[in-house]
Amino acid sequence: MSSVRDGYNRYDPDSTLNGFFPFWGIVLLLLSFVFLLIAVLGLVGYFVGCRAPPERLRHQLDPATFYA
Repeated sequence: MSSVRDGYNRYDPDSTLNGFFPFWGIVLLLLSFVFLLIAVLGLVGYFVGCRAPPERLRHQLDPATFYA
């Protein structure tokens, strides 16, 4: 009988992290990167000009014809 547990001649395949896989840590990091990307895209859109018009232009728009 051999002490090798798998077919790759490794003594203990769980010895790297003692069998612990930081799944929720990776999930939280991925979620934080997604929301960081959304925030950066929002800031870029804001600085490029995708925002509400200034107050002086808002008075010139006629609400009756603006959405027609």
